[in-house]
Amino acid sequence: MLHHKRPAIVFGEVLCDMFPPRPGVPLRDAPIFVPHIGGAPANVAAQMAWQGWPVALVSAIGTDPISDRVESLLRQRCVDTSFVRRKPGTRTGLILIEIDEHGERHFYPWREGSADEELVPADLPIQAIENAAVFHHGTVTLRTEPVAGTNRRAVAIARAAGVMVSIDVNLRPKMYESAAVLYQRARNAVVQADVVKASAEEAIALFGDSAATNPVNALLELGAQLVLLTDGASPFVVATANERLTVSPAHVPVVDTTGAGDAFMGAVLAWLCESGVQANDLSSLQASDLADLAKRGADAGGQAVGAIGALGAFSP
Repeated sequence: MLHHKRPAIVFGEVLCDMFPPRPGVPLRDAPIFVPHIGGAPANVAAQMAWQGWPVALVSAIGTDPISDRVESLLRQRCVDTSFVRRKPGTRTGLILIEIDEHGERHFYPWREGSADEELVPADLPIQAIENAAVFHHGTVTLRTEPVAGTNRRAVAIARAAGVMVSIDVNLRPKMYESAAVLYQRARNAVVQADVVKASAEEAIALFGDSAATNPVNALLELGAQLVLLTDGASPFVVATANERLTVSPAHVPVVDTTGAGDAFMGAVLAWLCESGVQANDLSSLQASDLADLAKRGADAGGQAVGAIGALGAFSP
């Protein structure tokens, strides 16, 4: 295994999440709204930076004041914004999030026509991707063109350079006109990934009966070298073709579940980068390695739910 502190590259949407000042306050009654970084890829990038690993986000924002605020929040989180493009005539996506007394969320998005959907292949930092410690993305950017094609191109660049590719399946059917289209695009993306994070429900949605009895095996058979199968606060599984570990996360008080999975993902990727793990090393991870990365991920996920916003529990 090689250990160079090469930056990670995360591709995908950065949004502005707007929250009432505390859980249990309905949006209609909120006297103020508190802005946080939003968008799963941006949350993963910020978590990797918080964990101490250099990371750059490849995304796009508009030219409006909310976009300025989002860029400032990213920089406060030590995320490299050199590859966050400004797209004139667009805006940064906005999501109002209501948190009930149990930490569960209700989303009210304003996403259509947001800047991240306009990313084109010319926006890609090819050399940075080729030299990355890991390239991570999700599935929301596969929804529309041109960003879907740009996402696929970025993955192809990473794979050609031997860079470890990571994906959070993170299905959002309501964001797609057709669930069938979403599932097909997500399946194609999973096949191109070395590290795959998904829930059992998502695996079954993608692969049907073949995943119903053993979703971990279904993902491994597609070519994933490391599978992270999560289930909220229930036990999760980390697995390679040779090792498998089921972990019960600690029970912690829940304020807001927003971004817990992103914190988990970012912490796991930071562990892989710190350990010098490359794509062809994943299948050689030992049970002790899986235990270490699982603990790092679970600790971050557990901390994330302790405050409002995906990053509220992590001081910049």
